[in-house]
Amino acid sequence: MNILHLGGIASPIDVEQRILMGSPDIAIIPVGGGPKNYNPQEAINAIKVLQPKIMIPTQYLTSKADSSSCDLVALDQFLTLAKEEDLSIGVIQGNQTTIKPQDLPPRGTLIRVFS
Repeated sequence: MNILHLGGIASPIDVEQRILMGSPDIAIIPVGGGPKNYNPQEAINAIKVLQPKIMIPTQYLTSKADSSSCDLVALDQFLTLAKEEDLSIGVIQGNQTTIKPQDLPPRGTLIRVFS
């Protein structure tokens, strides 16, 4: 499987970058905003460009953080936009997962969220 981790990217994906990135089966994309991450809308745009089979959101505000001193937004903002785009959302129980090639959806993107 092809896995792409966008880490702390905060810029749109241009044609040359898209060619170099290839066609990821799994894309790990930051969604919480801030100076080095995609905000929720930018993350949706990245999904549209990359068209991964599975997308795992990262780098967003959780209940464990002090929201007054954190520049990230909560995952809910990204999930609201994902639902508006008719993207499928699946919840992973716990903090780890195993993904096998047969788990990849035949078409579309499945967003996997850890609970």
